[in-house]
Amino acid sequence: MPDDLAEKKLAQLDAISKKRNRGFGEAIIALDAYTTRLRAYPADIVAYVLDAYNFEWFPSWGEMQEVLDAQTSFRVFLRIELDRAIQRLNSAGFEIEHKKGKDSLSFEKRAEIIAEVLCKHTTKEVS
Repeated sequence: MPDDLAEKKLAQLDAISKKRNRGFGEAIIALDAYTTRLRAYPADIVAYVLDAYNFEWFPSWGEMQEVLDAQTSFRVFLRIELDRAIQRLNSAGFEIEHKKGKDSLSFEKRAEIIAEVLCKHTTKEVS
């Protein structure tokens, strides 16, 4: 999510939730701290949490992180399971290129590769 969009959504959340009084300088520091930390999460999940989650008070980072982690947990699980499926297919003799780190395949691409291999090779045992 672009920083300017995250900042806008944080400002909207700030406007509609209860908060303790803080000065302008402290608000700028908080905005920067939240924006920096939000970069670690998928943009659509950040947008969902900032738009749709009902925080009565402006959340501490710990509260927001807990909600973000809960929202991303299924994606983490799915990514792990797709990686395991690719490893099993490679162990069964299929050569599926799989990069780790920043250049890794999206989980959509991983699922597409697995489905394609399974459709083409339904007679070869994969365990």
